[in-house]
Amino acid sequence: MTSSTAGTPLLRHGGVGGCAELAQAQVTPLDHFLTARWGLLTPRRRRLLYGQVHHARWPLHAVDDVEISESLIQAAGLPAPVGPPLARYSPGVDVQVAWFESLR
Repeated sequence: MTSSTAGTPLLRHGGVGGCAELAQAQVTPLDHFLTARWGLLTPRRRRLLYGQVHHARWPLHAVDDVEISESLIQAAGLPAPVGPPLARYSPGVDVQVAWFESLR
């Protein structure tokens, strides 16, 4: 996947390398915060709809071989990230979404 502005790549995703499933004790609060989803928002006929999402915790896998080529952060005037990227993968979970409510 590549996102770009005026032909300049900002983010390129080349796939997922080796993945080892993390034991629940290895899943950090940051991992959980970045992967947990509690709600779903969608526009519909000039309204914004919200549905609560219920699912078990994602079975997260550590991704060992990650290559990221990006220029978005520096283009925004922020310093370049330091250290290896934090990457997680999940084969997925079953999800239940409650009836949508109109927020506006």
